[in-house]
Amino acid sequence: MKKILPVFIIGLVTVPFFFNSCQSGFESQKSLASNVSATSCKVTLEDGQVKKLNHSFKVQPQTFSSSKLQLTDPKDASSTFQKTASAAVVPSGSKLSAVYDNACLKETQFNTSKTAILWDLIDPARQIEPVAELIRQAYSFELNQDYLESDLNELVNSDPCVVGVSWNNHYEAQSVSFSDSSSAMQTHLDSINAMDAYSSVYGSDLSNAGTRTSSVRVAVIDSGVDWQHPDLQSNFWNHSQGWGVDATTIDSGTVNFNPFDVSTNGHGTHIAGLIGAVSNNVIGIVGTMPFNAKIMAIKIFKLDSSNQLYTNSTHLYNGMQFAILNKADVINMSLMATGTGYDSVISSALDDALGSGITVITAMGNGNPGAQVDGSSLRVVPAVYSTLSGVMAVGSYDLNSNQRSDFSHYSTTYAEISAPGSESGAGLYSTLPTSMGSYGKLAGTSQSTGIVSGAAALAVGMIKKAYGMAPSPTEVERLITGSAYKNSNLSAYFKDGNQLDLLALVNKVHADYPLTKQNSVVPEVTCGQ
Repeated sequence: MKKILPVFIIGLVTVPFFFNSCQSGFESQKSLASNVSATSCKVTLEDGQVKKLNHSFKVQPQTFSSSKLQLTDPKDASSTFQKTASAAVVPSGSKLSAVYDNACLKETQFNTSKTAILWDLIDPARQIEPVAELIRQAYSFELNQDYLESDLNELVNSDPCVVGVSWNNHYEAQSVSFSDSSSAMQTHLDSINAMDAYSSVYGSDLSNAGTRTSSVRVAVIDSGVDWQHPDLQSNFWNHSQGWGVDATTIDSGTVNFNPFDVSTNGHGTHIAGLIGAVSNNVIGIVGTMPFNAKIMAIKIFKLDSSNQLYTNSTHLYNGMQFAILNKADVINMSLMATGTGYDSVISSALDDALGSGITVITAMGNGNPGAQVDGSSLRVVPAVYSTLSGVMAVGSYDLNSNQRSDFSHYSTTYAEISAPGSESGAGLYSTLPTSMGSYGKLAGTSQSTGIVSGAAALAVGMIKKAYGMAPSPTEVERLITGSAYKNSNLSAYFKDGNQLDLLALVNKVHADYPLTKQNSVVPEVTCGQ
């Protein structure tokens, strides 16, 4: 059974967590405070009922409620330290991530003795300036000596500004390529009955298609996106300081707001195109949400000395916080962590996202070949958190054979939906950075995830336009899984054999939310209305 957070009524086949004013980004503290207040008074729709979100950053995350130090798998208390040789000692060189309350850091000025001791491990030279606009921020650090678990626990739990500390896990990306000139090459759209779905939503006259849905912000937490791409640029969410954010710079104290794609295969740009490429613009391709998708580019990957992408829990956490504070509607995470079955830092960020009404779509991950994610011998993060209502993990099927893609990890527990991620073993066609030829093919559960994120965004946009409020993450998941085609070829690999059917999703939205069949405009609803 899914865990439902409290809501109150009113790719390349294998690469290591490397992918897989109100518009001003990091705003002034005053305007940010107003935003947080507004967020706490946000309402959503679920099963036809209006519900009020009651998320607060003042409340300790459930992940760290029992102890601020989490070095064991919460699902398996007997597996004390999967990454240490001793159950009692956390060895020198261990890489950890600490989540701090930034306002508390500023207030204490690092004068509290316990704060100073822990902060010395993070920033001994006192060069890091916390980003004041982030309510919570993650910081990477490495132990410079062996610590008894009990001593480290005391140190962490005594620091009044620490929200939680856990392993700093390693993540990888997960890819293995209308009037728009190349839309005929997007055979994945036929596989999900997209064109019939678009006819149902927009009709035959696309000149007013933008009036049929609200704008939907989709955070693409990835390798960055080519914001200069002519088939993406007008669908970019932007703010006064740039086209998104490079989250790898957040814990440096000097934030770079240029999220340009750094990957050698254009991973993030490819995902962005599958989600929301500009449609009916004569050139290029069609996004899964053809109109009103707003791509929020959040770069969390860097290139190492070997030109390989890498990222960690700290960068991913900070990227998610940026998406939350800038009011994303959907978060796409086409990435996975290896060598771990949990990530307490990311678990707490997922709680924040769901509590803020954001639907999270993540990849099941790739292997060579794909394997069963059984929760013991193989566990993929963040896919295993699909047990949270509103988080969906996506598997890949080949649109030619209609069978599971060879590279796709699978699970009838965690993989709740599948979407095309390959065609005859090759990739799906989407945008690439202009320096790489602008368009091309990539395959992977990353691509499947982007398609489902686009579908989620379309459902959100339809309902938000007609009812003045967005559906809850739980409701988005219900609509997608409830309308999915039950493919017997996939039933041994993905829950109920669920295969995304965009036309069936649109029909279900129309049936459950009948005002979406009319071209009406309803003002956005807040708690006071």
